[in-house]
Amino acid sequence: MEVWKDIEGYEGIYQVSNLGRVRSIDRINNKGKRNKGALLKLGVNKRTGYVRVGLCKFGARKGKSVHRLVAQAFIDNPNGLGTVNHKNENKQDNRVENLEWMSLQDNLAYGTHTQRATAHKPDMSGEKHFNYGKRGAESHTHKGKVIGINVDGSGEVIEFDTAATASRVLGINSGRICEAINGKRKSCAGYYWRRDNG
Repeated sequence: MEVWKDIEGYEGIYQVSNLGRVRSIDRINNKGKRNKGALLKLGVNKRTGYVRVGLCKFGARKGKSVHRLVAQAFIDNPNGLGTVNHKNENKQDNRVENLEWMSLQDNLAYGTHTQRATAHKPDMSGEKHFNYGKRGAESHTHKGKVIGINVDGSGEVIEFDTAATASRVLGINSGRICEAINGKRKSCAGYYWRRDNG
């Protein structure tokens, strides 16, 4: 049976269901006009594979991850964990029974995550690569830990040893992460980025 609950911060405007669907609610807008509720069209972020939806309030539109909306509405989080895990590792299966709160570290170690994150890692062997044989601080691309803070205000924080690691895990360009760190772009992949040392 499908159960609907108001989305936090959008009460009386939008609801999310335990099956991972999102709808608007019948309401009277600020101009006195009746808005009829409807199911919202969901999209998939090509970089991350997560299902997203756009929500509007006071003329401002924000993109939200559907799995987080479901978890926030239906799953208790007494320990304040910041990451929502898909139990079957299918990012598009946002039924409440397929989701659970966990720490970022546990999420990154879950199931086949490590194998999937490194499946398309480029071949680093061979002396032609400038980082061949170098590790950690010896690597020309190593510049320390990076931290991402979710732009949706949820307080979710993710950490990676390097921007290159974040790039590999999230499937985004490391140069864009560095641009966000250096203030050349506001955010990247839904996160504000900074170095661990500020």
